[in-house]
Amino acid sequence: MLLAQVTAFGEDTGDVERPSAPFEAVAFGAYRGGGTFDIEGSEENADVAEHVSLALAFDYKVDEQSAYQLFFSRQSTKVTAGGEQTGLLVKYFMVGGTLGIEDMSRVHPYVAGLVGLARFSLDEPGARDDSRFAISVGVGMRMPLREQFDLRVEGRGYVTFLDSDSSLFCQSGGAQSGCLLRGNGSTFVQFELLAGLAWSF
Repeated sequence: MLLAQVTAFGEDTGDVERPSAPFEAVAFGAYRGGGTFDIEGSEENADVAEHVSLALAFDYKVDEQSAYQLFFSRQSTKVTAGGEQTGLLVKYFMVGGTLGIEDMSRVHPYVAGLVGLARFSLDEPGARDDSRFAISVGVGMRMPLREQFDLRVEGRGYVTFLDSDSSLFCQSGGAQSGCLLRGNGSTFVQFELLAGLAWSF
């Protein structure tokens, strides 16, 4: 439906000079996949399920080609370990920027680079939330709809840095003390496809 709107409004927006606005807010619907942990005390892996996610971005435009960006993405999913599934919440809090790479008549591609934190919350009694340093890179394109509104489509990758012996979701006290998962190698990698409506103001 959004692509149909782009076609319908293309003639109106392609030749009209759009007003310059310094701020832009974007609400994304997304789909995220990837991510593997090791199971503490086992040779098996714990796989994070693909699932829908939601994201928000707030941009401050430096000029017509570049912008600073605050970015947040949230995925409520499941992690499968030892044949059992447990709820897992993965959130990214990031700051960085975007840079236009080429201006076309109706499509404006760009690249994005950000740094920040990945936060993991396991739906397990007593499990402690864990945060780790993460980076994200992505490519996207914007397509004008109306004067203040654009359609934005992006692909992003997230790399969270874990030591090979990093333990996560540790519990303390009682018979359940210990750590449930540990880092797989040195990174936790996920990929996300996003589409959203951007409002400039």
